[in-house]
Amino acid sequence: MPLAAAGLLLAIPAAVALVHAWRREQRRARAWRAELFADALDLIEGPALRQDGLDYPVLRGRWQGLAVELKPIADTVAMRKLPSLWLQVTLTAPTGASGIADVLLRPLGVEYWSPASDLPVSVPTPASLPETAQIRLDHEGAASLLPLVAAHAALLARPATKELLITPKGVRLVVQLAEAERGSYLLFREARFAIRRIERAALEEMLVATARILEDVRRAMAGRNDGYRPTLDAAA
Repeated sequence: MPLAAAGLLLAIPAAVALVHAWRREQRRARAWRAELFADALDLIEGPALRQDGLDYPVLRGRWQGLAVELKPIADTVAMRKLPSLWLQVTLTAPTGASGIADVLLRPLGVEYWSPASDLPVSVPTPASLPETAQIRLDHEGAASLLPLVAAHAALLARPATKELLITPKGVRLVVQLAEAERGSYLLFREARFAIRRIERAALEEMLVATARILEDVRRAMAGRNDGYRPTLDAAA
């Protein structure tokens, strides 16, 4: 048998073994990610999970009577920085807001999942907010939302907080769940996140913080005359 043919016969089993190993690893990774919300599903009424391919599952349902979406994002775009696993906590309900206000913390210019780059109006960062906060609006009239944003400065100053979005349709809070393991990323450029399940108490805290902002906006935009003012401890 020619050497070339013999070499091919030896290579085929090795290639098949590699394919099987790759598929096994893909199944393992998908199963690992599928468990992200396993410890907190009872927080959500009528929970519906959707997982596409190797993506993290998106959880939708209702919480405290509000429509909620919990969407993890494995962000591997930023250069010279370990990938991050973000969680978008979105509560959907009419807020009464006349526009859109977005606060993006520590922007890198590659936050493809954020609407910030599509908002045309940029405003100076109030002294009460972290210096790294970038504030953008859909129009100048939306500046009426800035006092409400400033009222939650304590929440925005937390290292894990990445974004706060207020719109007429609801409120979104984006927080960091984990950073990729340094070793596997530096050696193989593979974004592995050590977190397997979100702790129930941690997720509940995120939901409560988002709901408090939503309630602040709704009450303020309703023009109540009961002396209500959003306070710095509203998101504590």
